[in-house]
Amino acid sequence: MSSKTQASDQDPVLFHRLRGLKAPISALAFSPATKLVAAASLDHSVFTWNFGSNDKDKTAIKYAGHSDGVLDLDFSGPGRLLASCSRDRTVRIWIASSTRCDSSVFRAHSAPVRSVEFSPFDSQKLITASDDKSIKFWTVNRHEFITSIAEHTNWVRSARYSPDGRMIASCSDDKTIRLFDERTGATIHVFGKEPKGFAQHIAFHPSGTCLGAGTSDNKVKIYDIRMQKLQQLYSSHEAPVTKVSFHASGNYIVSSSQDGSLRMFDLLEARPIYDLRGHNKPVNAVTFSPKGEYLASGGDDNVVFIWKTNIDEKDRGLRPNSAQQYEEKIQETKRELAKCDVLSEKMKNKENQAKGPATNSKPPPSTSKGDTEISTGKLLQENQELREENEQLKEELADTSMKVEALTETVILMEKRITLLEDQLKLSASMADISLGER
Repeated sequence: MSSKTQASDQDPVLFHRLRGLKAPISALAFSPATKLVAAASLDHSVFTWNFGSNDKDKTAIKYAGHSDGVLDLDFSGPGRLLASCSRDRTVRIWIASSTRCDSSVFRAHSAPVRSVEFSPFDSQKLITASDDKSIKFWTVNRHEFITSIAEHTNWVRSARYSPDGRMIASCSDDKTIRLFDERTGATIHVFGKEPKGFAQHIAFHPSGTCLGAGTSDNKVKIYDIRMQKLQQLYSSHEAPVTKVSFHASGNYIVSSSQDGSLRMFDLLEARPIYDLRGHNKPVNAVTFSPKGEYLASGGDDNVVFIWKTNIDEKDRGLRPNSAQQYEEKIQETKRELAKCDVLSEKMKNKENQAKGPATNSKPPPSTSKGDTEISTGKLLQENQELREENEQLKEELADTSMKVEALTETVILMEKRITLLEDQLKLSASMADISLGER
């Protein structure tokens, strides 16, 4: 299943095969809250599976409603809502926890909609991209149009929020990748036209400092947003790259391709590390789970593969969480402060030597070990306070998002009831007309 470019004790392994679709898979998404994976299919439907360890948990639920192929989908932050977009030019918002496939729908563009994504943190907005060359913003609750961006000159393949929600990135068949200010819509930067292919899909690095792109000329590219230049380039695929996805640690990126393979790259060492094989036809979609422990892939063989990545805690590069790791950080900080003190002393000695002997000169102030420890303690205390404030803010945003999603679910159910009442009224009216005609 997997071919390694370097020996390793633990490789990604195939965990589940999920079947049930009757047409190629175009996009995949993991729920942030549960072991739920959703697949968009060109058979006009969306499927979800719970890939728990028990066989009974892998029952597929089909969401039918689109009248043409589904091209992209995305879960909201808490995972209660699922948005899908289609060639039928509409966007549907489904209640992911419902087995009745309840949804609301609105026409988003004048051409096929290729990309849809919830806004980060609150999930109160949607961003869509289309073959009509535009990017649009919508409210989730009432499906109200907010604004649009029309800077591309050809189909817009993908539009994505940055992790902090302040920036939008998009790629187009006009061979450009553009960065926009989310609030004003102003262009921040344009990565110039590619000499050959164009980006078919883009994804933000978890830090928000880089952008990954899969191109039609078989490349995987990493752009540095701060330096505004191409940082890394991989040419491992033999056919167009369809999707890219970053691992939660930011240390890895995975890509899918029409050559039937998945490739994983180590970004710290700038090299390919895995070539995953299993699909017998072109692979159209790949994505990491939110924490990076799983990987989903799907393509023209109508099958979803769930892979266990086996990336251990050390390779994930997660934030240190043990007392020993924090102690190591403290010691490292102390060493750096000591070096600064030594350099400062040397500079002052050189200045005094250059000036010659001075009268009534006071000895230069020195930094004691106690002062260093106090300075380090203050830094750690401030860091802890910032982390606590950040966690509190996240909790408040999650609570607000849950309330908004509950209201959205209510609206969807009310719209469905209104539709049923309208159908009943039409049926009653037609029956009355028939009765009058018979008289």
